[in-house]
Amino acid sequence: MTVYQTLSDIEEIKKLKARYCRFVDTRNWLGLRGLFTDDARSTLGGEDQSADEFVSLAREWLGESTSAHSVCMPEIEIADPGTASGVWGKEDIVTFPSSPREAPKGIHGWGHYQEE
Repeated sequence: MTVYQTLSDIEEIKKLKARYCRFVDTRNWLGLRGLFTDDARSTLGGEDQSADEFVSLAREWLGESTSAHSVCMPEIEIADPGTASGVWGKEDIVTFPSSPREAPKGIHGWGHYQEE
């Protein structure tokens, strides 16, 4: 694998993660599902899930909310062609609908995504 190929692969992974955040925030569930291979696994909520289960749970959790997800400082390692791992710093803000008399409800989260 050449240095050029490694750097190109890392840039493609960065674009993939950017699409992931945008699709979640724009509620593009079909597009989000399309980012994952059929054998993808997730542990959202602490339980092992398929890609379809992950997207379904994200859709259920986010409901009618408004969100902004941001990732930064990627540490991406290319193990071999077709295999990479990464850690991303992340922050998200999710605001749920409230009535005019209620204070806004929401979540301000941060941490790290760890992915392979």
